[in-house]
Amino acid sequence: MKLNKNRVKKFFSMANVDALLIRDENVNYFIESNKDLSENWLFLKENKAVLFCSQLSPVETKAKGIEIVKLKSKKEFLSFLDKEKGKIALNFSSLTLNTKKKLRLKRPINAEKILGKLRAVKEEKEIGRIKIAQKIAERLINKVPQLIERNTTEAELKALLEFEVKRKAIDTAFEFIVASGRNSSIPHALSFNKKIRNGFLLIDLGIKWKNYCSDTSRTFFVGKATRKEREIYKKVLKLKELAEENIRPGEKAAEIFERINKEAKKILKQELKHGLGHGIGLRVHDYPVGFLADSKDVIMKGNVFTVEPAYYGKEGGVRIEDVIVVKSRKIKKLSNAPRELIEI
Repeated sequence: MKLNKNRVKKFFSMANVDALLIRDENVNYFIESNKDLSENWLFLKENKAVLFCSQLSPVETKAKGIEIVKLKSKKEFLSFLDKEKGKIALNFSSLTLNTKKKLRLKRPINAEKILGKLRAVKEEKEIGRIKIAQKIAERLINKVPQLIERNTTEAELKALLEFEVKRKAIDTAFEFIVASGRNSSIPHALSFNKKIRNGFLLIDLGIKWKNYCSDTSRTFFVGKATRKEREIYKKVLKLKELAEENIRPGEKAAEIFERINKEAKKILKQELKHGLGHGIGLRVHDYPVGFLADSKDVIMKGNVFTVEPAYYGKEGGVRIEDVIVVKSRKIKKLSNAPRELIEI
């Protein structure tokens, strides 16, 4: 566990503040650690870093460039803050109004925009961790046909997939989605205790590797797909490939969304029912925001996104989602799971 001094330096070069106080995934942005440190408070100055933990915290007591304080009481923490007279920044979006009041800071400054700009452009080490998380997710996706038996239910398949992750002491990035038949036509479907029957089977899962997330969706077909169902799948895949061709540095995310949404109306006869994709990193929905109609993002080298066009209709749902990183002129896919429709 050590302080990433370069990131600290970048933050203070962009923010007109004396200190930064955070308790969210940004703690892991500034402190390089394989552990999740988001429940601890981190106080940063240009030449000072203090990590406040509870007495019961498993955090080690020694770390390179960081002072570790095991708090005996909240008063000890508040007393430390009371002595700080300069301008202190917080990440408002991660704190409740009640928490901000309890901190007793007179005029806290919102650091979210600056933190977002920093985290939006991933370093090679961050991309590497996302790539590993993605590979683990893909191995899991590839096991789906083997895990389905005659009377397997959605809930059972979901539990089997999550168990495969947990038994290897790896974290899931979010609650998996397993949706079959008509249920797959719901973008964020719940998994029910109903048998998986013939039709589309949508799987959406994500892995967290050393605090960095992956997000992958694949749609299988249980039984023999009709010509129409195969055509629907091919159209979604065509839309996805078109979207990936449009993503490059300098493009506006909102314009890419609008372009692909127009194609969705032509090809699928329906609009995109959710964003075309989102940023991914320390959170599943990370900076930048991604491809939405009202997005303010301009695509930059180093951005990492999901790309996930989808179709939701009476036949069921089809979503094909992968993770990409923006390079100097085009994108690089961090996913290699099969893209063709697999029948089970």
